[in-house]
Amino acid sequence: MVLMASIAVSKTEGPGSNPGTPATIHIAETTEQFGLVADLFVEYMLDLKADPQAQHLPLQKIRKDLDRLRENFVPPKGRLWIATQGAQTVGCVSLRTFRNRTCEMKRLYVREAFRGFDIGTLLVEGCVDYAKANNFVLVRLATTPSMKPAISLYNSQGFREGPPWRRRNIEGYVFMTLALKQRA
Repeated sequence: MVLMASIAVSKTEGPGSNPGTPATIHIAETTEQFGLVADLFVEYMLDLKADPQAQHLPLQKIRKDLDRLRENFVPPKGRLWIATQGAQTVGCVSLRTFRNRTCEMKRLYVREAFRGFDIGTLLVEGCVDYAKANNFVLVRLATTPSMKPAISLYNSQGFREGPPWRRRNIEGYVFMTLALKQRA
């Protein structure tokens, strides 16, 4: 299985960083990294709780992911990435695998002070690159309509809105998919 170790991009200078400090995307593998991702998942959940349009969403699913990080987001079931800038943890994204070479991108989150510096783009690109390198044919995701910047990012990366793909449709989600081209 191909792994993405890290990517450095100098364009992503966040607040409180030294000019030129690149954001780096790492695969979460250590206990410390899983702990940092858990902190980000909690922040993500608190952001959703504060969003009036997301009040009805089942936050217990995020809690379940949080309780099972090592079980659900390590190969072959999935993968976690963490974004850092210098010594600061600034974002994360996860990927969950399914049958038929399908995967789901989940829990894209960038700390508010670091939004607008393309860190979300780096995380999405890393997740999609991993999916391509591991021969997935479809990446799917679900988000809320209030997450307009995220939806714009997903659209810029080729994701398209479509019908619900979950067995049990939860009202209030926007379902998106990205068909991946297979290598020759």
